[in-house]
Amino acid sequence: MNARKVGTSRTTLYRMSFEKNNYNNEHLVGRVRANFIGTTFTVTDNGRNPFKSRLLGGGGGDDDDDDASAPSRPVRSEFACITYVRA
Repeated sequence: MNARKVGTSRTTLYRMSFEKNNYNNEHLVGRVRANFIGTTFTVTDNGRNPFKSRLLGGGGGDDDDDDASAPSRPVRSEFACITYVRA
């Protein structure tokens, strides 16, 4: 499994793939997204963004989705959430 950091202005996003150097949507396994501070990480599959799908009538994907088949993918599922708490 391989991962690549995708730079965004709001949060840090890592795209995971089983194919080395191939991170397009058809080979993408999932994503790990960090919050602004880097204390919460969310692991999701390669589905569409549920909020943008609703707002755009089922069409839109993530900011980083450049795939024309995005509307045909199911809405993404959240697999895990890791939160760091200061003791």
